[in-house]
Amino acid sequence: MNEGKNENLNIEGAMEDYFEINENYTILLNKKMGNGSFGQIYQCLNKKTNEILACKIESINELKPQLYHESKIMFLLKNCLGFPTCYDFIITGQDKILIMDYLGPNLDTIMKKLPNNDPIKKFSIKTSLMIMIQCIERLKTLHEKGIIHRDIKPENFVIGPKNKERLIYLIDFGLSKKISNDKKLPLIKVDRNIIGTMRYISMNTHKGYEQGKRDDLESLFYIIIYFIKGELPWQNIKSKTKSEKYSKIYEIKKKVTDNKELVEGLPLEMEKILEYILELDYFEKPNYLMIIKTIEMVLDKLNLSNDLQFDWYSLDFLNFLYYSFNNNNNDINNDTCEENTKKENKSQKEKVKENEKNEKINDMLKLSTINHDVKDYNAKKLKISYNKNNPKVNNSYIRNKNNQLIQERSKSLTVLKRLYSQKLAKNNNNEYKNIKLFLDTKNRKEKQNKEIFKGKENIKIKNIRIKK
Repeated sequence: MNEGKNENLNIEGAMEDYFEINENYTILLNKKMGNGSFGQIYQCLNKKTNEILACKIESINELKPQLYHESKIMFLLKNCLGFPTCYDFIITGQDKILIMDYLGPNLDTIMKKLPNNDPIKKFSIKTSLMIMIQCIERLKTLHEKGIIHRDIKPENFVIGPKNKERLIYLIDFGLSKKISNDKKLPLIKVDRNIIGTMRYISMNTHKGYEQGKRDDLESLFYIIIYFIKGELPWQNIKSKTKSEKYSKIYEIKKKVTDNKELVEGLPLEMEKILEYILELDYFEKPNYLMIIKTIEMVLDKLNLSNDLQFDWYSLDFLNFLYYSFNNNNNDINNDTCEENTKKENKSQKEKVKENEKNEKINDMLKLSTINHDVKDYNAKKLKISYNKNNPKVNNSYIRNKNNQLIQERSKSLTVLKRLYSQKLAKNNNNEYKNIKLFLDTKNRKEKQNKEIFKGKENIKIKNIRIKK
């Protein structure tokens, strides 16, 4: 993976920016890629090959661990096209760490960053159908390995790194499961927790059925409709409780699929694909090749071709996309564009407030006569927290260092008072010792002088007596 090589990385002078897992890998703490229910994702440097990789970190005390399960599935998919490679799985005293390929941004992020002026961001029908072909190929590979994904959503399809932008990868196998060999039809579990993302789960999943291959395909179809139209009819549903929201989403899904409103305005072949997926039996093997051929027929009918010229495949946009992905590392969830802009404005205001607060603290520190002591104090604390040989280290490398520094600086006023009082006490103590030492030496010298003088007097007296 030559495109992932790191050329200008200088990590020797900044201990707060990296953490060495072992002799092979170093986590780049200033390159956080995202969060998840399992933990956090960071960029990672392979010190032997000088490649940039990605690492998932999960606490060893996680109540619902997923990372080890995901690593086993990734090892099964090793060398399969369109799946990230798992290089290592490391268990430390505090965490479990999965080392894997460093890939590009997800499809939902790309769609929302497209430079078009449409009020609702969406892909062209050509790009959407070409995405569908590659995604079906990924599901075919996964299902042939005896695994179902169970969390098919746009965020779990990402493009490759630079020079592999036209290859779509399927990621995140934390909820994946091996397909049951039991030939009994799974019963509906009324009180079972729904697995997957509510917007894209199948209708059988809503009912409580065990998920199978057909459910992954149904979720994928909803994703493609979302890409083509920019939104789904059951988005932004508001309700008082989660159960009420889930039931409303299910009712809308059933209604728009039954009356064919979901595929309205699309070629007839798309309607046929949806009908085929919905009619699949739980144990039936889907005809992936037939679905791909049907999509190619739609492209041909629209005078389009599967030439892999996606909407994002332009040099300027790709440069912008990778730059923003590598520097911002913001996870884009399923909220609308308006909600995202509100969040961005809110975060900007919070950043301005934090900067003003930091400036005030800096001014106070500059005025302080013991600023040097405070710096030493903070430096010592940072050095201790990043000492990998220190057994007291507790997840030091998965903390947000910027927040930590801000917290340290906000505590500086109390630190100043404490250090100042300590300094006064120390000075007073030293002064008392100096005075005491001076008096002791003075008394000792006077005593010695008296003894010497007394001896001289005796000598004089003796001389006088002799003369007489």
